[in-house]
Amino acid sequence: MTSNRSGGDAPLLAQVLALPRDRLRDVAWSAAFFFFVMASYFVLQPLRDTLARRQQEDLSHLVMVTAGVMLVAQLAFSTVASRVARRRLVPFAFRAFQLILCGFAALFFVTDPFGFKATATFYVFVNVFNLFALSLFWIAQVDAWSESDARRVFGIVALGGTVAGIVGPQVSKWLYADLDVGIGGVVLLSVALLEIAQWTARHARAAADAGAAPQPSHVGRDALEGVVATACSPYLLGIAGYLLLYSFTSTFLWFGKQHFSHVVYGDDDKGATAFFANLRSISEGVTLLLQLFLAGRFMSRFGVGVALCAVPLFTFAGFSTVWIVPSLASLAIFEVGRQALQYAISRPAKEVLFTVVSRAEKSKAKAFIDTVIYRLGDAAAAGVREQTSAEKGLFVPIPAAVVWTVVAVAMGRAQKRRARANETTEPK
Repeated sequence: MTSNRSGGDAPLLAQVLALPRDRLRDVAWSAAFFFFVMASYFVLQPLRDTLARRQQEDLSHLVMVTAGVMLVAQLAFSTVASRVARRRLVPFAFRAFQLILCGFAALFFVTDPFGFKATATFYVFVNVFNLFALSLFWIAQVDAWSESDARRVFGIVALGGTVAGIVGPQVSKWLYADLDVGIGGVVLLSVALLEIAQWTARHARAAADAGAAPQPSHVGRDALEGVVATACSPYLLGIAGYLLLYSFTSTFLWFGKQHFSHVVYGDDDKGATAFFANLRSISEGVTLLLQLFLAGRFMSRFGVGVALCAVPLFTFAGFSTVWIVPSLASLAIFEVGRQALQYAISRPAKEVLFTVVSRAEKSKAKAFIDTVIYRLGDAAAAGVREQTSAEKGLFVPIPAAVVWTVVAVAMGRAQKRRARANETTEPK
C-alpha cells in the first residue's frame, strides 16, 4: 500500500498537519495516550505548587531532596527494567504509580495535607512521577517511529499533552476550589486517568507494531548502564548537557514564580491555585496554536538545530527582561512564551536527537538522562539559589542561556551528521 503524501484527496486534517493519510490513526492513538498520561499529572500540578507555597523557606531543600530521590528511583527503575520485558515495562510502571497515588489519596482523606511531611512527600513524588511518566511515554514513541517520521509526527503527538495542560489544571481548580472535593479526591482522579492512559497505550502499541523493527526484549542489563552509556558517548553527553541547562533555567523560573506569587497573593491559597492553574492553561493554549499551525512543518523546514535553539534564545531574552522589570506580570508573560516554544518546538526536537542512536544506547541512557540529569539541573539551581537573593537570582540564568544556545547549535549539527551517516549505511 502506498501513502498519499502530497495531499490530493487526503483528509483536510492530513493536509493541514502535513501528514500522510495512513499515519493519522497511529498519530491519533499516540496523542490520546499522551493526553491521558499528562492529564494525570496536570490535575496534580496546581495542588503541588499550592502545597509548596506553605514551605517557602524549604523550597531549595525540597528540590535537592527530589534530585536525591530521583537518583535512587532511577537505580530501582534500571534494576526492574533489566528483569521485565519491554512490552510489560510501561504498564508495570504505571501500575506502581497508581498504587502510590492511591496511598496518597488515603493519606489526604485522614490527615492534614498541608503538614510539612505530607507536603514534602507529595511534592517529591509528583516531580518524580512527572519525569518518569514522560520518559516512559517517549521511550515507547521513539521505538515506534523512524527518524524521518519522528520529525513529522512528534510535534503533532505532543498535541495530546498540550490539550491535557489546558484541561487538567482547570479541572483540578474546579474540583478543589469550587466543589471542595479535597486533595484526596483530585488524586483519585489522577489514578483513573492513568487507567485510561494504559488502555490507549495498548491501541497505540498495536498500531505501531505492524511496521516496527524488532526490539530487544529487555531495556537494560544493570542499574549503572545508563550512566556508563551516557559517559562513554559524546553525543549522549551533549543531550544530557542540553537537558541539564533546560532544567537549571526552568528551576530558576519556578523559584521566581513562587517568590512573586507569594508577594502578590500572600496566604490566599485558592487565589494562588487559580493563578497557577490559569497560567498553565494559557501557556498550553498558546502551545496548541503553535502545534496546530507550525510544529508539524517547523523541523522539516528549518531543521533540528534551529528548533533546539528556540527556547535557549527566548530564555536569554526573557530572563533579561524580568531582571530589568521584576514583577509577577513580566515573569508570567515570559513563562507563557517559553513553555509554548518548549512543548511545541524544542522538546520534540530533543526527542528527535534520540532517533539517530542505537536501540541499545537509547534503552540504557534515555531514562537516565530524562530523569536523573533533569533533577541534577534542578539541584544545581537550588544550590546556587541558596547563595543569592530572589531578585539577584534572576540574573544567573542569563549566562546559562548563552551556554545552552551553544550546546543546542552543536547538537543540531551532530544530529544532522548522524542522520546522514545512517542514511548511507541503510540497505537500499
